[in-house]
Amino acid sequence: MELNIKENPSASLNYILFLRRDKLSTRANAFKTTIKLTELKLSLTNKLISLNKPQIQYMGFQELRALSRQQIFSKKLETAIGQLYSRKKARPDEKKHTLETQCSERLAKQQAKSDEHRKMGEGNESAKVCTARTNIVERMYEWRKLSPEERRRMLAKQRHERLAKQLFL
Repeated sequence: MELNIKENPSASLNYILFLRRDKLSTRANAFKTTIKLTELKLSLTNKLISLNKPQIQYMGFQELRALSRQQIFSKKLETAIGQLYSRKKARPDEKKHTLETQCSERLAKQQAKSDEHRKMGEGNESAKVCTARTNIVERMYEWRKLSPEERRRMLAKQRHERLAKQLFL
């Protein structure tokens, strides 16, 4: 919902302000909903972990793996909640810096995983998939660095190349 007076010149100032407030409150409500859902997931996961921990000595291998996954998930949720709150408090330039940092960390992690798979075996199918995934993450990271004008130029160039391929095939 773009608040542009040129699109609707007959709209009153009060109506335009109403739309703006509504848009802002929708964003705030979306943040609150996301936080509530994440905190609910975290509390349920922690409750499940606390119920299973006393019985840890009687658990089999599969149950121990499930408990381990639950603990990892719980830590990820705690991190996500912290990131959501810090992102909300951050200024716009800090938000961009945080996003770039997260992207570079994700890229480094994916490259390390790809290198590990490459060492295990070049012909291995999972190594090929991991390498492809790393390439995708690298392209996404580069894409986010580009300005909107550069993105448009790149998309136009790719469209042109695809059309050229189709014509010559």
